[in-house]
Amino acid sequence: MGLYEVIIIGAGPAGLKLAQSLKTKNYLILEKEKKYKRIPCAEWIPYFMDLPSIQPTKGMITDYPGGRIYKKASGKIIDRKSWQTKMLSGLQGNVHVNEKATYIEKNTVFTNKGQYQGKWIVGADGPKSILSSHFRTSNKYLPAVNMNVKLKNPLMNTHVVFSLNIPYGYGWLFPKADIANIGLGAYGKLNKPMEYVLSFYKPYIYSKPFNISAGLIPLEVTFPNIIGNKILVGDAGGFIDPITGSGIQYALETGDLTAKLINNELSNEKYIKSIKNIYVRFLNKRARLKDIKESNWKNLYRAVKKSWISFSPG
Repeated sequence: MGLYEVIIIGAGPAGLKLAQSLKTKNYLILEKEKKYKRIPCAEWIPYFMDLPSIQPTKGMITDYPGGRIYKKASGKIIDRKSWQTKMLSGLQGNVHVNEKATYIEKNTVFTNKGQYQGKWIVGADGPKSILSSHFRTSNKYLPAVNMNVKLKNPLMNTHVVFSLNIPYGYGWLFPKADIANIGLGAYGKLNKPMEYVLSFYKPYIYSKPFNISAGLIPLEVTFPNIIGNKILVGDAGGFIDPITGSGIQYALETGDLTAKLINNELSNEKYIKSIKNIYVRFLNKRARLKDIKESNWKNLYRAVKKSWISFSPG
């Protein structure tokens, strides 16, 4: 049985940032996938984040029943696969890929290959974390799908479309040099809504999608995200904007903040207070906007105007 200071379940942005920020090298990352697995992600981050990017974006174009609106929103598109692969290869701790955590009891993590003990156990394994049964986590998720398509011409803006053909969600087209991330989040079956999104953006794209991925977007944050020696970070803790679906920034930040707790740079009390003040209040406010959007969905014009970021609601 291996003994570790920290066991991190999941090698996504939150888990990798946590490992990178730890003072101890006596940690173990357990990643169930053998190699990088794509998830539904448009790969957009705010301009101020210091990550290597594929291209900048100037703003966002939103199509909805009221027409088209443009909002300046400087950002950049990253390549998650190359960035996460490089980040993983630079770690100095222990990394086990193709090993799935199956059960957790007290300080012990059981996997399909063995068992390990950790002073701290951190769930960074995305929605429906193996640790979720230890917390009061929400079961509210938005199904999502993303794929790549070739662009006919370069684009400098991100695109979003709201339509009754995309139930309670929206479609997106985010440029990534000569290709784009195109996808949607919506309730119900996604085949027909995805056909609509591909058709809507047909003037910009060639018709053969590739690198198709599907997954879930958490719609509620878990708080408290720490119980005893167990912690949830990133998507595993619901640290994702329920209106836009963006979560890379929150994943990195919650991973780094959790490292400060484990490094004894923050007390438990200050950690919980920081999580509440910086993330929980904001994400709960965004969740209320999501509820406004859904309750007004039959009047989609009103729903979008009252909830979407292009119209500057909080």
